[in-house]
Amino acid sequence: MKKTENRGWLAGVATRLVGDHEVLVLEHRVLNAITFLACLVTIVSTGANIVLGNPIVMTVLTLITLVITAVLYLFSRNARRWQPLTAPAIIAFLLIVAVTWLTQAGTLGGGGYYFFLVVIAAIVLNRRALVLIAATVVGLLFVEMFWSSLIVPYPLPKQRFPDVAVSWAMCLTISAVMVYVIYGEYHRERKHVAVLLKQVTAEKEHALDTTREKQQLLSMVSNDIANALAVADYSAALIKRKNRNGEPLDTALLDQLQFATGNISEIIHSVRLMEAVKQGRVALSLDPVRLKDVIGKSLRLFSEQLASHHIALSLPSDAQQAIEVLAEPRMLTNHVLNHLLSNAIKFSRAGAAVTIDIYERDNMVGISVKDTGIGIPEEMLPHLFNPLVKTSRPGLNGEPGTGFGLMTVKNFVELFGGDIEVHSIAESSDSEEHGTVITVYLKKSESVGEG
Repeated sequence: MKKTENRGWLAGVATRLVGDHEVLVLEHRVLNAITFLACLVTIVSTGANIVLGNPIVMTVLTLITLVITAVLYLFSRNARRWQPLTAPAIIAFLLIVAVTWLTQAGTLGGGGYYFFLVVIAAIVLNRRALVLIAATVVGLLFVEMFWSSLIVPYPLPKQRFPDVAVSWAMCLTISAVMVYVIYGEYHRERKHVAVLLKQVTAEKEHALDTTREKQQLLSMVSNDIANALAVADYSAALIKRKNRNGEPLDTALLDQLQFATGNISEIIHSVRLMEAVKQGRVALSLDPVRLKDVIGKSLRLFSEQLASHHIALSLPSDAQQAIEVLAEPRMLTNHVLNHLLSNAIKFSRAGAAVTIDIYERDNMVGISVKDTGIGIPEEMLPHLFNPLVKTSRPGLNGEPGTGFGLMTVKNFVELFGGDIEVHSIAESSDSEEHGTVITVYLKKSESVGEG
């Protein structure tokens, strides 16, 4: 607990001295830290010069340096933009170190150690300044070699050791602190970037998922409405032909046309309901649905297509069709059974057979649609419910495919608490029993009522 409190206290002090990491960028906080540490160095150096009795010029120099570094720190701490301050700060540090070198015995004194601090500052803030630092060092060495009289020596030999020792200890300590601060700020920035990256990735994945769902929804609505429009178009064409030929109007055709338009309205309603359920705005209510009613509506929609494609349809017995399952009736009709029948017709040749079967398994009811069509390629079977893999293919009469049909069926079946199975043998396998069987399993209403 104490460690946590100490860390919190230290973090608060660091924030006050170098700035808040949520407000200032890393480089700005590092500049604040460097100028603040430079102030500390000059304070210690001034005290050391006074205690050691170094020449007055050295003490005056450290006092001037203290004023300069304090001004730089205050400017940096209160500035909104850190970039314009980096060049003046590094140049000021260089001038201070160069003068210290000349007034504190050159290579024999402690001034040279401060170059390490300037190099660290340049690496973080402005790497181009490294060239200027190198040129300054070479220039000072050149001066010491050829104009040594410009270098101010220590008045007494015994003054050298404590001055160098203090300078060495300070530079080593301050260098370690600077590296620690810079690493800490870098580590904090890295964690912040990692969190941002995670958020951006999650938002991107959510956007992609939303786009895929919208594409699937659009495909589903288009396919379902297309089936209803085909019936409406066929009925309208027959009505126009009878009217043109002066034949009496068949009310059954008007009923069929009305059924098709009503079916479109049901599709739109069920899609809106599904979106509301997914968004958590409403809870889906599952009611007992008699399968005979569902099959009857689907047959009314696809009877003309079955006849025009010369496909024979076999139905379950009346007893089987009397079974009730738990579902939303419009969704079960329009988005499950209609999809399965549409696919069976789309991928079956003339003269093929489609069979609807119903059977019970434990507390579930299996509803299967079996066709003797061209089947599904073996390599496509594992990816039928994967939205990232393209599985669309046109029907035998050029009907467009989207690849979302079975995924749509699966989504609605799972919404009802059920499951789906697909078995298929492709016509290209040379098997005489080619075709597809798709079975959906739904809860039986009687078993739920008894539980």
